[in-house]
Amino acid sequence: MTVKRYGNELRKFCESTGLTEIRRLRQLENHFHILEQKSVDDWISVKESELRDESISIARKALANSLSARKIAIAAIVVSTFNTIAISVINHLAK
Repeated sequence: MTVKRYGNELRKFCESTGLTEIRRLRQLENHFHILEQKSVDDWISVKESELRDESISIARKALANSLSARKIAIAAIVVSTFNTIAISVINHLAK
């Protein structure tokens, strides 16, 4: 059976099909022409690398948000404590 070559359209096909489906098609014996299999493998590798980079970026952003939230929470506790002390002192002096 002759396998169709995508030629210049290979990248466009991969982009429009998506990583999951291209992985599945790559496992099929007769979907990609033998001369294009290396290009498909390279495309898959690049996309997986991009996903890892994106995942790391999201994790870093989440960590930064968490650290900011922690600082805000500590500041709120400190302000609340000072506020409570101030109200107690005012009430004590008012008596």
